[in-house]
Order: sequence, then C-alpha cells, then structure tokens
Amino acid sequence: MRKELSKTAFIVPYPFIPPKNGGHHAAFGFCEFLSREANVICISTTNNESSELFRLEKLFNDVITKYINPVVLYRLLKYLKFNQVSWCITHQPFIALFLLPFSGYINTQFAIYVQNIEYQRFKSLNKVWWPLLYIVEWFAYKSADRLLFISPDDQKEAISLFKLHPDKCSVVHYGTYLTKPPENKQHIKSVIVSKLNLDPQHKIILFFGPQTYGPNLEAVHIIRDQIYPVLESKVPFPYELFICGGGMPADQIPLFESYANLHYLGFVEDIENYVIAADMMINPILAGGGVKTKIIESIAAGTSVISFQTGATGMDFSVTGEKLITVADRDIEAFVDKIIAVGQSGYIPTPDVFYDTYFWGNAIRPALTLLKANKP
Repeated sequence: MRKELSKTAFIVPYPFIPPKNGGHHAAFGFCEFLSREANVICISTTNNESSELFRLEKLFNDVITKYINPVVLYRLLKYLKFNQVSWCITHQPFIALFLLPFSGYINTQFAIYVQNIEYQRFKSLNKVWWPLLYIVEWFAYKSADRLLFISPDDQKEAISLFKLHPDKCSVVHYGTYLTKPPENKQHIKSVIVSKLNLDPQHKIILFFGPQTYGPNLEAVHIIRDQIYPVLESKVPFPYELFICGGGMPADQIPLFESYANLHYLGFVEDIENYVIAADMMINPILAGGGVKTKIIESIAAGTSVISFQTGATGMDFSVTGEKLITVADRDIEAFVDKIIAVGQSGYIPTPDVFYDTYFWGNAIRPALTLLKANKP
C-alpha cells in the first residue's frame, strides 16, 4: 500500500516524543501506524527526541511565536514544496491557519486532525479568549480540504457549529496498541501489589492524568474531598485508591498522608502496568474537550471505567459493553454505588468489537482513504 500513496507530511507543532499525555500519544500513534502503510514525514519542533518508528524532521523551535513567525512559515512551505508533499495533515488548527493561504502555491492539500473543538474546551475552562478561538477554528476548518475528528460526537457537533460539509469530514479515533485484553493482567497486578506492598485481596482503584491540566486537578479534588468520604462510609470490600500523574501543587501533596488507603503516587514511569493492574479506573472529569484518552487506554487494558457523563464525551458506547459506566455529573452517591457494583461484579472482559474500532491499525483507515482521494 505504501507505494500506492503519495508523500504525506504530518505536522505536530509541539514536542511529543516521548509521549507524556493523551495528545502526545494521539500524535505518536497516528504517525507510527500511518507510517507503516504510507510515505509519511513527521515535522515537529527541535526539542523532540528521535524515533525509529517514523521519519522525523525537526524544522522549528518550540516557542509561541512559531505560529506567526515568517521564517517558520517559509521553512515549512519550502520543505513541503521541495519534497512534493501531496497531503499535509496538521495536528491542530493553529499551525494549519498559518499555512492554508499558501496551499495553492505549493500544490499541497491540507487536512486537520482535530483533537478537540478548541473554543469549547477553553470556554469550559472559563478562558475569556474563547471567541477568538472560534474564529480561528471556523476559518481553518472551512479552508482545509479534509477534517479528521477524534470522535463521531466531535464531528457531528463541528458540522453543526461551523456549518461544514459532511463529505469533507471523517473520524479517526484515538487508538490503542492492543488488539485484545492483556493475557497477563493478573501477573501484572501481582507485580504492582508486591511493588507497593499491598494486600492482594484489596481492590485497586485508579485515577491517572497530569495535574498540570486543570480538569485533572479538579478531578483529584473531587476524589479526595467528595468521593472518598462517601466510599469509606459505604464500601463493603477492602481497597486502595491511587492517584497517578505529575504536577500536583506541592502544598497539596502532604494532605494525602493522613489517609490510610488514598495514595498519591505522582508521576510513574510504568503507568501502563498500573492501568492493567487496576480493578477499575475512575474518571470524575467535569470539563475539557475531546475524548478522554485515559478511558480508551483503560478499557483496552481490560480495566472497567466509571465516569461522569462529561468525562465520557466522545466515546462510542456501542462498542464498550459493560466496561464503561457513566453517571450524571456531580452525582457522588451514584458514582460510589457504581464503584461498589464494579468491585463486587468481578472481571468482565472487554468486547472484541472495541478493538475493531479503537486499535490503531483500524482507526487510521479513514486517513488512508483520505490519502488516496483527489482534491474536491
């Protein structure tokens, strides 16, 4: 298939190697799996590490002025034209906005891999500049030749909000590397239990995500101040609740020392093993946009998820089976009841159809179809 497709550039305008959050993993997985079947050049910032999985060109510095710097613009346009790139896919609308007016000059078609409807995300975070982002997104999405959305929900909403033609829109899900539940789930759990000196009979409840991101930090506060007290009063089984992810404000870390079974671990290198080992992942997220990648990663690892409805926005519930349970936002009693129900129900395998949808090798198919398409 690689020989059938023209040269493609994928621009990620920030450091993402090694991946450290959901957006980084989305860019990395997309580029890795697309490169397996197409002639792809990834273009990004100079402060990325190298990767043996795909070709990487470090063409500009990681500074905010990259979006308006004429030197960066010239360098990108020159590179795309010299390498006769047929399709350029950008990993956000902002760098696309910079390049789109010159697409005719370099004879390159442009697509945007949309991770969030950005203006809505910043509006939910109470940022006053969200109307400006709406204008930026409107122009970029209207001007691009194709749009790749991370979920059907985002695609449907964007078509309505920006008055987009449905034919220029496709869905490329955030993917997983797994094609089935891990066969060594119990072994990995025993390793984590031994590492943390836990009682193997205790259930493991997990929340993870960098607390430098406001919605994640808010979720930690909800867990500590609202969910945990109710859970302690109702839960009929022993458990340990772990919060992972760096960036917790230093003055808040000591607050966890007074809890017997609520633990803050900070950043952990082998977070994938913690996700596999967990009996459940909780996701009391109330803000932000796009798909919460931690849900996909957890379900792929065979771990059940309990989430507020807002936190599960963008998920394809038709393929998650009993692995994803949602409750109304801020309904703490119902949230705890679902934790107890999952803890008492025992292990339920992830449906095969979940991997049919979310395995990266399948998720990128719409992008491969795009690369074969002619400009409308």
